Amino acid sequence: MTSGELSSVACAKASRCLAVGSYESTTTFAQLDEALRWDGSSWSSVLVPSPGKHYKKDNNGLNHIACTSGKDCWAVGDYHFNHNQAVQWNGSTWAEAHVPDPATPSKVTSSG
Repeated sequence: MTSGELSSVACAKASRCLAVGSYESTTTFAQLDEALRWDGSSWSSVLVPSPGKHYKKDNNGLNHIACTSGKDCWAVGDYHFNHNQAVQWNGSTWAEAHVPDPATPSKVTSSG
């Protein structure tokens, strides 16, 4: 049995919603990104990139989604516990977007 958790949902209109979260792979035990689409009558799974890929015990998760239309949605989350991820929905597919990782103390500068 696969276990999963949805974290956020956004609707461009009542018949166009996307929900994101993560699920556990039964073959690799990796936590992978998950996206579901509502068409007004039922939910269906939508393939979404998992930047950490599908390696054993990997950890990916989408935490929030926002949509400006049914063809422009962004979901954000993290992978490998300390890397940012963002994906964009264009109305039919998800695509990875490059985002910087969180700053570490060695990368943070101060302007006295």
